[in-house]
Amino acid sequence: MSRIFLGFISTLLVAGTVLYLEMKASTPAGVASPKTTIDTVGVENELLAIGNAERQQFALEGKYVSIDDLQAKSGFKVPPNAPYSYSVDFNNTEFRATATYTGPQETDAPRLMWVDQTMQLHKTE
Repeated sequence: MSRIFLGFISTLLVAGTVLYLEMKASTPAGVASPKTTIDTVGVENELLAIGNAERQQFALEGKYVSIDDLQAKSGFKVPPNAPYSYSVDFNNTEFRATATYTGPQETDAPRLMWVDQTMQLHKTE
């Protein structure tokens, strides 16, 4: 009976060690904190919303507009996201909506994120 119990305990220890090592290996070094990840996803969604509003504006008037005009004409509001500020650069055929990080420097948040008329998200660390 004690031999079976000892075998069972040994199996549990080995399984626990393997599980711990697998979990540790699956989390790469340099992974962002949960708060940073949530903020980043929120900013990405806001940039996509700005991009969609710009595309709708272009479909209506045949031109892109500033972020202030976009908010005035479409009723679209850029939600305040404290660590980021937003801007839109545009010409007759292109736009680029940018979110610039303005928060504490000790975080691993992306410093610059943007979307253009292709609706592709870009970011720099």
